[in-house]
Amino acid sequence: MTAMDERDRVEGIEVPGSRLEFETQFGSEAACRAYLERVRWPDGFVCPNPACGGRHAWVTARGLHRCTACGRQTSATAGTILAGTRKPLRDWFELLWLAVGEDGVSAVALQGALGLGSYQTAWAWLHKVRRAMAAVSPELLMGIVALDVVSLASVESSTRRSVQSPTRVAIALDVSDPETGRVRLSPVPNSDRVAVERFVAGAVAPTATIRTTVKLRPAVAALGYQLDPLTLRAGRDVSCVHLDVAGRRLDDWIVETHHGAVRHRQLGAYLAEFAFHFNEHSSPPRVRFERLLEAMLAAVPGSARSLVGGADA
Repeated sequence: MTAMDERDRVEGIEVPGSRLEFETQFGSEAACRAYLERVRWPDGFVCPNPACGGRHAWVTARGLHRCTACGRQTSATAGTILAGTRKPLRDWFELLWLAVGEDGVSAVALQGALGLGSYQTAWAWLHKVRRAMAAVSPELLMGIVALDVVSLASVESSTRRSVQSPTRVAIALDVSDPETGRVRLSPVPNSDRVAVERFVAGAVAPTATIRTTVKLRPAVAALGYQLDPLTLRAGRDVSCVHLDVAGRRLDDWIVETHHGAVRHRQLGAYLAEFAFHFNEHSSPPRVRFERLLEAMLAAVPGSARSLVGGADA
């Protein structure tokens, strides 16, 4: 069998490699459900009851899996962000395919693509996806990590309204290999040094070397971080081209993809979406699709309040 005849697989599961393959493979609700079940249970059904762990089930008339050992009923979407959805899985798959595109998709574009009844519905769907994206790349950055706090004039902006106070975002970028470097981002209030240090502790491995002009308190150094010699020699004049480019890309992405319709309360979710696209830019769409679908199944469901930045977010 030649390479051209082989179907690409991620962990043994066939995934579409093009738009045509996507439409062919997921042409029906039954096909989407069967695929979702293979991703959720790659080694076969497992009862969610921790006291049971049964490996066999029969399917009820409602499409639920009833464990033959304990009788508990469940589905491939139970306990996930997709739990309780009343929309076809085919629409959710379409959303994921659009979301893993080069720059993602806006709520306005999604509403048109799926024929959703309201902008609010499209917005809520996308925020569920962003919640899953936030869990895709949680690993700490290693090697040489460039750190800065950038000002974004694009947040809560529009063609008719300029922003008086730019939003501050901490950005850490692995520059050991610019081609594969990963990014981590977080909003910070007024360049608060404590907030920046908290971000560093949660985003950068203690063994990493930090290149920055941001003043870090001794408490950060005590965690094991080393300052890059370039920083020590150049002082405040040090620059990092790759970090500057990443910051500009973020600002442009908010304007071009989301038209500035990004609110401060949901900024963290949008930063997670940008990081997903930045970190997965070299992966083909089929791989991004599979990773995002797995993240959707792994992420726990949340309330509507959490989507808009409520206390239970």
